[in-house]
Amino acid sequence: FGDKPMPLPMQWILGSASSMAAVTFTHPIDLVKVRLQLQGEGGAASNVGLMRTGVNIVKQDGLRGLYSGLSASYLRQVFYSGTRIALYPVFRQMLQGSSKDPSMMAKFGAGLIAGSVGAAIANPCDVVLVRMQSDSRLPPESRRGYRNIFDGLLRITREEGPTALAKGIGPTVARAAVTTLAQLGVYDVVKEHLISGAGMRDGIPVHFWSSMIAGLLATCMNSPFDVVKTRVMNSKGQYSGPI
Repeated sequence: FGDKPMPLPMQWILGSASSMAAVTFTHPIDLVKVRLQLQGEGGAASNVGLMRTGVNIVKQDGLRGLYSGLSASYLRQVFYSGTRIALYPVFRQMLQGSSKDPSMMAKFGAGLIAGSVGAAIANPCDVVLVRMQSDSRLPPESRRGYRNIFDGLLRITREEGPTALAKGIGPTVARAAVTTLAQLGVYDVVKEHLISGAGMRDGIPVHFWSSMIAGLLATCMNSPFDVVKTRVMNSKGQYSGPI
């Protein structure tokens, strides 16, 4: 596109595609994370670590078990990641106003808003994803058995009502707002400092280190919200709300 800004639909398509490609490799880690977040629920023992949880999943469900809920994860990336990546520069420009360069607060504000919008839109996919990832840990008679994302959406709507698709939307939006603030806002700030302060050239090393620092900070900041989100979405009525 040369010097012209990339059209919004193209940003959404590329953001969705790149996120779907990434989640193809990271989905097993995300599934293990969900299982770890559900440990200790109801006073149960919670002394199984990352590697042991992964091994137990493979023993119980085979290697395919590590990809439970992948269809939900793909559709979630389209609505969540594609939306927030496309909207971030839009909100950044709005908050920037007439200034030549966006301020740090404009970047952080844009991240908060873009992440919140994307998470709210993708919440139904998140509900199905969490339930599919955690299903095999339940007793056979209690399992939901969603075949894919569309089967899950239809069954939740039919069995629990449309409002069940908004379950956990509060912590989901909070998590996404904090995540996007850190991932995109901090990424911009770190990259700027590496180029102007550390004298690094704009290239792969700058983008790599900016992404690593932003991703680490995002994980540390959003973890409490993520645990609450997972437990509320997977619950069968034992939680009255995120608080």
